[in-house]
Amino acid sequence: MSEFSARSQRNLYILAGLTAAAVLTALLTVFSSDEAVQTDFVPVLMFPELADQVNSVTRIDIETPSDTFDIRFDPDAGWTLPSKRNFPADEGAIRQLILALADLRLIEPKTARAELHRQIGLGDPGAGGSGVKVSAFDKRGAEFASVVVGDRHRGSSTAGVSVIYVRKPDEDQTWLARGRLTVERDSSSWIKTDLFDIARKDVYAVRVTSRDEKSYVLTRNSEGSDAFSLDAVPEGRRSKPPYSINSVAYALPTLSIADVVSDEAFSFEPETTTTYTLYNGTQVTLSLGTKDEKYYASFAAQEGEPILPPQEETGSEEEVTEEQAGSEEDAPAEEAGSEEETLSEEEAGSEQEVPSQDAEGEAALDENAEGENIAAVDPQAGPKTDDEAETVDTASGSSSETIENVTSEDSVVEEESESSGNIIENLLGAEETEEVQLTSKDQANDLNERLAGWVFEVPEFKYQQLSRPLEDLLEPLDEEEEGASE
Repeated sequence: MSEFSARSQRNLYILAGLTAAAVLTALLTVFSSDEAVQTDFVPVLMFPELADQVNSVTRIDIETPSDTFDIRFDPDAGWTLPSKRNFPADEGAIRQLILALADLRLIEPKTARAELHRQIGLGDPGAGGSGVKVSAFDKRGAEFASVVVGDRHRGSSTAGVSVIYVRKPDEDQTWLARGRLTVERDSSSWIKTDLFDIARKDVYAVRVTSRDEKSYVLTRNSEGSDAFSLDAVPEGRRSKPPYSINSVAYALPTLSIADVVSDEAFSFEPETTTTYTLYNGTQVTLSLGTKDEKYYASFAAQEGEPILPPQEETGSEEEVTEEQAGSEEDAPAEEAGSEEETLSEEEAGSEQEVPSQDAEGEAALDENAEGENIAAVDPQAGPKTDDEAETVDTASGSSSETIENVTSEDSVVEEESESSGNIIENLLGAEETEEVQLTSKDQANDLNERLAGWVFEVPEFKYQQLSRPLEDLLEPLDEEEEGASE
């Protein structure tokens, strides 16, 4: 090898070493250890004004490398996804996102070199970067918050709280931030996935009909029972254990969809029809099929007559009533007359005594009313204030000591969660706890109004439950059972 070639090769080695050293230095700069954290930096909220403005957020924009979509709030329709023809969005997930943005805290400044953004997941998603941009606006389009979310810091997730790399879209400065911010990148992850407010106890029967028109029916044995009976059991076979049968019976109440598309833009060929009959008479029919290796369903509801439980025989009660009536007719008139006179005297005496008893009772009630009102603490009223506790102490003596102790403990919890609690209350509004029983007509109309015009993608395992063929619910008899049947 010539001296020139050896010198050139040596120079290449030196250059490669210098390049590697430069890259290593850059990485160390970005991924500095926690021991090197600047101790003089005080953690601060990234969006300090958002906590007081959560009620005003009416639009959220999300931009990823592969998709851009928004979620909007309408006073009548609630949160919806315009990209999915205003299908309802998951309000719980939106609440969590807004609260997470409001609670996101910057804990350490990191690199301000734009060329290093991609290495920590903060590249501009609109320019091919891997970051996710999230922005929140009010109804006039004023921006409350906007952030590019990058990679999660290694080994930093604890109890739902994680440390992530973030930056503002118009700034090169990056930060480590602590919080619960998680942003789903796919618009289908933001849809409302639970379609039915149907409990397992509401299901009376299920009919499954395949494309070749073979069908079977599952019927609940009795109201309140968890067991269903299969109507079509061929000779020499038996139905499988209850967990196999119930997987079909309860597939609808536990259904969560994976995606949704307008039936004007998408169609499929139904392969199975499954109809659920509820105790109130409502019938929910699913048309099920596959296309492009995905599983789909469409829904239609129809009102019907309520399913009434079997009535007990009442003949014996009628006989008893007739016997009682006969014995009353045979009773001597003198006894009846004497009973009437006795009752009249007793009633007259009691009428004279009642006023004094009522007066004494009212006096006793007046004396105890104040103590009873104090004892009946409303669990929804929240912790008492110090002034209220003092008033209670004066009125009820030792009873106030217990109330004050409970109050002091609850006050600590209330102070710790006051900020986030107010935010959640504002976002949620007043939740109704009273269960409303819909008539079959109202329920059918509600379901058709919400579900008509849509095709829903369902998970594969749920599709298999909803369309399970009869053969999957049967098993052969064992030798003893087969011998007994013969």
